[in-house]
Amino acid sequence: MRGILSDPALVARLKGTQRQYLLSLGLSADCVEYAEGRLRIGLTHERVGLKQKWYLGAYHKLFELILQRIADRYLGDERRLSSLTHTLNKIVTFDEIIVVETYFHATMQRLEESLRWTTGAH
Repeated sequence: MRGILSDPALVARLKGTQRQYLLSLGLSADCVEYAEGRLRIGLTHERVGLKQKWYLGAYHKLFELILQRIADRYLGDERRLSSLTHTLNKIVTFDEIIVVETYFHATMQRLEESLRWTTGAH
């Protein structure tokens, strides 16, 4: 990961990608395209070797930052704050589930391929 994060051009692209992700967070979450986008995120993370613990830790930190912004914005409006927090939690959980399941399935597929290779069933 250090190699990736030491490339300024790549870091700029990643920031742009993350910005687009945040802007799309929850938009049309009931559409197939939304889930497919989240699947691509999981596949990309798995392909580049980003461990789930790092993904989940970073995502949790991002979630905390968003919650803080919402809390600052809706200070004094407890009903609205509670509603937004609840909705954001559902969206984030949905996204995390899709990405983590993608990690799992990609890992299982890789293990199955390795097993076929070692048993000569390739």
